[in-house]
Amino acid sequence: MAKLFEEKNRLLRMGVIGLGWRGFDQTLTLMEMKDVEIVAVCDQYPDRVEDFQRYAREKMGKEVAGTTDYRELNAREDIEAVMVVTGWTSHIRIAVDALEKGKAVAMEVGGASSIDECWKLVRTAEATGLPVMMLENANYDPPL
Repeated sequence: MAKLFEEKNRLLRMGVIGLGWRGFDQTLTLMEMKDVEIVAVCDQYPDRVEDFQRYAREKMGKEVAGTTDYRELNAREDIEAVMVVTGWTSHIRIAVDALEKGKAVAMEVGGASSIDECWKLVRTAEATGLPVMMLENANYDPPL
């Protein structure tokens, strides 16, 4: 996996879990990147998945798989990394599952509800040797 991030000019195949306001917007940004392919998206609400798939198809000319079960997305062999943009209380559970399935993880800040959850994420990342990146935007986005 370390070579995955060292190779230049390669396509990173990603999945996105969480299509609320922030997740939908972030996924559109990722889809515009030349070195990223969004393979699949996931949200617990089927209408969000369908809305994103329709938008991707009609506005961007891209087909994206969709599911309402993050475990299905994490199990896909055609995904190398996932971005977790769900509610805070589910970040760690989803990230740990992704790591255990061999995926690198990027997740929104505020991902843990306890110290034990923090340690679970650290131990899983160490055991798998996969990277976890905490995303932060408050210092870079314009004020709302």
